[in-house]
Amino acid sequence: MKVWKNKKGVSPVIATILMVAITVVLAAVLYVMVMGMMSGPGTVSEPLGMYAKYVNPTNATVTINKAPPNAALSGSSIVVLNASKGGVPVQCTVDIYLPNGTGTPAYHGLGGSISAGADAKWVAGITITIQVSGGLSVGDEVQITGNGFSTSKATITS
Repeated sequence: MKVWKNKKGVSPVIATILMVAITVVLAAVLYVMVMGMMSGPGTVSEPLGMYAKYVNPTNATVTINKAPPNAALSGSSIVVLNASKGGVPVQCTVDIYLPNGTGTPAYHGLGGSISAGADAKWVAGITITIQVSGGLSVGDEVQITGNGFSTSKATITS
């Protein structure tokens, strides 16, 4: 076995450069990990708070309890899913009544894409009357999708 007489290590300059480089790399990795876990304000999309009530074999009402501040009414889509047919979408006619409105619907037309004023927003107190000519039943699901909120679902109850 050979014994080394000169036991010098890495020079102090090289050691300092290596320590700084390792510290910078670890800080960069930690920054990327932490930034991936955080999101800015308003980026989390929440659903509309709503409930659906059975009225008769062809009608149901949906009431909005809560809505995010940027939930746009225009461009939203309303679909009724028939529970007895495995969640198949059925065509429906919708009337949307704004809270404290005039008694006439703010929107009347087929479910699907809703066209309302550009500044129209979903707000608490909106009532939606849904009519399905093929029939409704308790357990069917009303689904609303749109901009500024995540997909919102309510099961029709008695």
